[in-house]
Amino acid sequence: NLLETIEGLNRSGQDLVAYNGHALVAAGSRDDLGLYFFIPKLMNLTHLSLQGTLGLWFWTVFVVGVLMALLGIGVLYLRRSQRIIAYLFVCPFVVFLIAVRQLIDDVYLMPALVPLALVPWGLWLWNTAQSLRRWMLFALISGIMIGVANMIRSQSGIPALILISMLLFLQRGWWKQKGIITLVFLLGMIIPTVPFRHALMVRNDFLKKQERAYQGVAPRHIFWHTAYIGLGFLSNPYGITYNDESAMRKVEAVKPDVEYLSAEYENILKQETLRMVRHDPFFTLMTLAAKGGVMGVYFLVCANLGGIFGWWRKKDWHIE
Repeated sequence: NLLETIEGLNRSGQDLVAYNGHALVAAGSRDDLGLYFFIPKLMNLTHLSLQGTLGLWFWTVFVVGVLMALLGIGVLYLRRSQRIIAYLFVCPFVVFLIAVRQLIDDVYLMPALVPLALVPWGLWLWNTAQSLRRWMLFALISGIMIGVANMIRSQSGIPALILISMLLFLQRGWWKQKGIITLVFLLGMIIPTVPFRHALMVRNDFLKKQERAYQGVAPRHIFWHTAYIGLGFLSNPYGITYNDESAMRKVEAVKPDVEYLSAEYENILKQETLRMVRHDPFFTLMTLAAKGGVMGVYFLVCANLGGIFGWWRKKDWHIE
């Protein structure tokens, strides 16, 4: 956890190293390592407590994201009535995010904050006259934000990335400029990851010197772990539930000495997931259907009056 990471940094002087009470080990899990990189640095810089540092970090991210959204709405909609309506729809969502922050892990706010901050500006650029400078600035800022978001919560910047890419590449013509903007966007995504990747390499080299048996790990999002526990979305006779412990128990039952989230761990869950699909395809289809139904409800709730007005007043097919 973060306390162990801070202790590991103080003892070793190395980023992404934790002290578990017995030895220096790799900090965090294999994905979502961004917090373990940023928070100890911010804590040493501000001299706040861990809770104070976490509060400063996430409230800063939250306020910046919301302010970008409100300013983006201000430039996107020219009429006062349009702005008021847009603000009336955004404000309850912001209140909801504040309430949710008290209930769930803060990293799960990133998938909501990134699109909220970037989408109004992307739509504004779409509606205004084509300007290479504006698109390049937007691409650089968006790339940096998405890169940081992906480090904090894996894949959290992907929805905004997809939408921005669609807005850019569905512009008529302008092919040379699109190539330049794409390069700037990729540069923005790379900028925040360079110091992080360097720290990871240095950390792995440091731990290898401490313990020759240590194998350096690279951050990656775990797929089969998530796929397996996803089968526990519905009540089932197989004992699968939607929590990490369910997957851990299954791997331990197959091979007790497997390292958590290692390649072998993932391979065991891959085999178990595919075996479940073959053994009970009806259960798998029912689980997928249930998830699809819930997603449909979420879509209707989030679209609400916007969906009705969008159907009533058709827009350019690119926007649709």
